[in-house]
Amino acid sequence: MNFIDILMSPDIPFLRYAFIIAIIVSISLGISGSIVVVKNMSYVAGAISHAILGGIGIALYLEIALNIKYINPTIGALVFAILSAYIINYAITKGKERKDTIIGIIWSVGMSVGVLFISITPGYVDPMNYLFGNILLINKSDIFLILGLNILILIFLYFFYHQILLVMFDEEFAKTRGIDTEKIQLLMMIFIAITVLMLVRIIGILMVIALLTIPPAIVQNDNNSLKKLIIKSIFINMIVLVIGIFLSFYLNVSVSVITVLLLGILYIIRLK
Repeated sequence: MNFIDILMSPDIPFLRYAFIIAIIVSISLGISGSIVVVKNMSYVAGAISHAILGGIGIALYLEIALNIKYINPTIGALVFAILSAYIINYAITKGKERKDTIIGIIWSVGMSVGVLFISITPGYVDPMNYLFGNILLINKSDIFLILGLNILILIFLYFFYHQILLVMFDEEFAKTRGIDTEKIQLLMMIFIAITVLMLVRIIGILMVIALLTIPPAIVQNDNNSLKKLIIKSIFINMIVLVIGIFLSFYLNVSVSVITVLLLGILYIIRLK
């Protein structure tokens, strides 16, 4: 069977699910990625994505070794993502630690906790599934979960867009307008953490930063409007993810690897 036959076949849903999830997740990618690039928060996103492995490892241990069935890797990852976002935001806004120091600690300790608990979990758990993800393993319940998280992000953006805009471009002016900049900063961190959580399942921990940062970086210089930057980033993510799935099918290479390489090529072309 060729690509189109499999895509249209009702008995083989994995490719169709991959396309649906690529389109849905591009929305949150474009929004969060634009915030990450404009606010220079790529290392924050990197720290959260790697810290998530700690939550996945602990959840796997609780689920498999201790037979606690209502715990799963997604719940563990969500807890660690939000906790990491809160700690980093607290350290930046109220703590006395350097930003890069706390990011480095969250990054490395989260990974170490994850590897430790995966190592002591009975049976074989392949960490590569979490490091590189696999969009072709997405099922229908994943689609509904990610759709729900996307709606949550869109609601947040709708109600807080102007506050986010002011905090991103002129934090001091935002304070003079009575905006609680610390609260908006924390919400943006949680917002990024949720997006990272969705991406880990699809493209893996190691590729998250690329999909968050490269699309906005490609179009950033052509846009002085956050709204235009978000829309163009969403569009680039959709196109590249769809092409990545198509090429992955014929080349038998991971979708995440193909997608990141395509984005890298586009970025290099943009530099010329």
